Amino acid sequence: MKTITVEEIKTLLSLKTNKKTSNLLEGSFRSIFHGRSMDFDDLREYTYGDDVHDIDWKASSRTGQTLVRKNMAEKKHSLLIIGDAGNKMDANTSAREMKSELAVKTMGILARIANVSGIDYALLQPSSKGFDLTSFQSSEAHLSNLLSLYQTNIEKPTTCTTSMLLQHALEHIHKRMLIVLITDLAGMKDLDETLLKDAEEKNDLFVIEIEDAYLTDSHAFDINQNQYTHQSILKTNILKEKEKLFRKNLQEELFQKFSSCGVNAISIADEEHFIERIVELFSKGQ
Repeated sequence: MKTITVEEIKTLLSLKTNKKTSNLLEGSFRSIFHGRSMDFDDLREYTYGDDVHDIDWKASSRTGQTLVRKNMAEKKHSLLIIGDAGNKMDANTSAREMKSELAVKTMGILARIANVSGIDYALLQPSSKGFDLTSFQSSEAHLSNLLSLYQTNIEKPTTCTTSMLLQHALEHIHKRMLIVLITDLAGMKDLDETLLKDAEEKNDLFVIEIEDAYLTDSHAFDINQNQYTHQSILKTNILKEKEKLFRKNLQEELFQKFSSCGVNAISIADEEHFIERIVELFSKGQ
């Protein structure tokens, strides 16, 4: 895949948004976080991603735990972007665009909006180590680093499933976040209702599906079977219609399951419309 830079992300966001859309994106991000602080105490235990300047050293020395001043730490909103990866991302979308490139651009757009909105964000993705979780920051340098990391890992084979990624986030980041999961139809199928409800109870979860190409498309290549679709299948209109109907029914079933768990989700197939779809996603969360 081609290298995607911060400048390209900034240009994409500038070209494909008007004032109304831009305001909606920022407003949606802010409104989702509004009133979300956990009113248990003035102090809470330090968790990964907290600013070390928020640590209350006197209270920490008294208790033997590393504690942060909640009234400061909770003002710093957090966005976690979970980027799915593996062989399945080394494929095309239904609009014949690279899934990996569209996923990286989607991640970049989300991070860029977070930068503009003053929201700290991090990226969780599979890697050769198992899981790779960055720190929560908000800067152009941080965005550049995340783009590089995701592009490095997104097409590499992995045994890490989508549910394992989400479970890892819930187990290792102990603060309320806005979580955006970038995956595909197979990744959505991997998420059961128990995990979705747990994630939504503790955070605000959104899911972006990068649509897959159809096996009955012309010149379709099956990355699992490592072969092109047989020409006899491509000439069978009945099979094409059955595949489209199966995909449509499966998407509707999964989106209904997500909705019943309080999780908003959208599908993205091409760069031309993906920012409008992201706007739609966060409009649902208001």
